[in-house]
Amino acid sequence: MGEIAKHGSRNVILMYVGALIGFANTILLYPKILPKEEYGLISLVLSMAILLAAISSFGTPNALIRYFPHFRNNDNNANGGLVRFLLVISGGATLLILLLLVFFKGYVFQAYEKNAPLLVDYYYYILPIFFVQVFINLLTSYLNAIKRSYIQVFQKEVLIRIGQTVLIVLYHFEYINLELFMVLFVCLFLLSLVFLVGYLIFAGELHGFNERLDQKAKKEVWQFSIYTFLSGIARQISFKIDSLMVGALVVSAVMVGALSFSDTLNNRGLEAVSIYAVALNMSSMLEMPFRALNQSLAPSIAQAWAVKNMEKVFELYRKSTETMVVIGVYIAVGIWACVDQVLEILPDNYAEVKYVLGWLLLGKLLNVVAGSNGVVMMNSPKYKVLTYLSFVGLVLTVVSNYVFMHFFQIEGAAMATFVTYFIINTVVWFLIAKFYGLQPFTLRNLLTILLGVVIVMLAGSIVISNAWITIVLKAGLITVVFWGIVYITNLSPEVKKLIDDKVINRFKR
Repeated sequence: MGEIAKHGSRNVILMYVGALIGFANTILLYPKILPKEEYGLISLVLSMAILLAAISSFGTPNALIRYFPHFRNNDNNANGGLVRFLLVISGGATLLILLLLVFFKGYVFQAYEKNAPLLVDYYYYILPIFFVQVFINLLTSYLNAIKRSYIQVFQKEVLIRIGQTVLIVLYHFEYINLELFMVLFVCLFLLSLVFLVGYLIFAGELHGFNERLDQKAKKEVWQFSIYTFLSGIARQISFKIDSLMVGALVVSAVMVGALSFSDTLNNRGLEAVSIYAVALNMSSMLEMPFRALNQSLAPSIAQAWAVKNMEKVFELYRKSTETMVVIGVYIAVGIWACVDQVLEILPDNYAEVKYVLGWLLLGKLLNVVAGSNGVVMMNSPKYKVLTYLSFVGLVLTVVSNYVFMHFFQIEGAAMATFVTYFIINTVVWFLIAKFYGLQPFTLRNLLTILLGVVIVMLAGSIVISNAWITIVLKAGLITVVFWGIVYITNLSPEVKKLIDDKVINRFKR
């Protein structure tokens, strides 16, 4: 995993630079500068656009990763017409969905006009973000396939967030109003697309667009795209449905009494979304290294399946899982240990964030601990099973969100996320073990989780009057104690080797 570790660690660094910027935006700027309904509006517009883009991509990003090793010509960096064929598929699907969004906008308005009328006013801002994001998704997979994933990570995690920081500062000093903010917000995504295309031209990677796939290859790629499209719809809806349902359904008695609603309670759904967005953005830090590793890992797993090298598939699956357990537990412990201090920094009407965050952390930790099971299954001969499971997950997500939100409001959406992650990841793990005899977990994984539980219990007793000092102190102590024990006890040989190579040996030199 040497090359994967190299690219993965680079991605992680970029992601956490972005996370620091994101923390400033999420905790310090958005909640304090924007009214809650406007923060909820931005979060909901972005969630809808990303969901629609994932659907319109029609499975092409996954198809590109899977089939790229078969069509790549390293002599001239061509791809045998694969990218051209996938662009046609995703472009056609995008145009169709754009038409549907225009003609059936009344149904969307009906769902949100009571709880989130501001979304109705800004509905058409969803369309350009969604359109641009479709092609960003495909170029992102192309960069992953040629092992330049750090470029798109820089674009997504750093450039976009810096742009958002600039916009919110301009809004704060009244250089722009909400409408101009949204226009410039759309422009951020357009500039991101230009950045990715410009890089690929500069790197000499946009070759082979005049080539065409033969009919047999088209049929195979098309079939795979359809199945991954169906599973992608289900997965993306599962990932985003909580925010969408919060905006449409949540009307909390606690919120009515405590939150800064207008007299008429208009946009109460958007205010609920703003609370959920803070918790979701904080918990997303847990998935950053998971996404970074998977982006680096997917091409290698696809290549191993292509040549039927099961030993390599198992090695990548086991080592990546072991690494992600250690990193995931560390981040979850760090976030939860500091949650009370973060609440002190946030405005008073964000108190509901705490337990929403707790359930989201548990769900995302389960997803991270499961490792690269989705990547392994997606690139295996049994990839169709993942499609069926994705639809099971979608039904489970919608039903559990509806039921839990009825009883627990915003917190119920987070509980539903935890339940879905637990069931689906358990089933995928079982099927991989059954079909291919691959089981990545070891006793070290359990010991790592127990270590995290002990540390988070001890860290809870550390309290200083200043919230910022407490956060810094807890983060420092948790880092030293956790990684010190991991290193000494060799809970992750891959992590120990990385520390030796990147820290110990460099310090000695």
